[in-house]
Amino acid sequence: MEKGRQRRRLLVGAAIVGMSAFTLAANASPITLERIQPILSQRCAQCHAAHPTMMSTAPEGVMLDSPDNIMRNAQRLYHEAVQTKAMPLGNVTQMTDGERKEIAQWFEQGAHR
Repeated sequence: MEKGRQRRRLLVGAAIVGMSAFTLAANASPITLERIQPILSQRCAQCHAAHPTMMSTAPEGVMLDSPDNIMRNAQRLYHEAVQTKAMPLGNVTQMTDGERKEIAQWFEQGAHR
């Protein structure tokens, strides 16, 4: 009988810990564009800008050099930089996995401005 009580206590304790972790995650502030924009300026805008420095024009007209352009291209950014990791091409600007994770979180949280 004592083993049954211990098991219930462990289950209740685990449930409390799990709910606490969920509550903390749910209350975390969403990642905003302000946090993402410096990553894109450093890793993407050399090519994807009105006046790129690594080529003559932005590939496929995709620009990530302003808040409006970033918001307009959020889905494509997520797909290319996070899901397929195709961009930056050859990872020439050395985007880190941590930066990709931040972009993913920003997009998955609703791409908040």
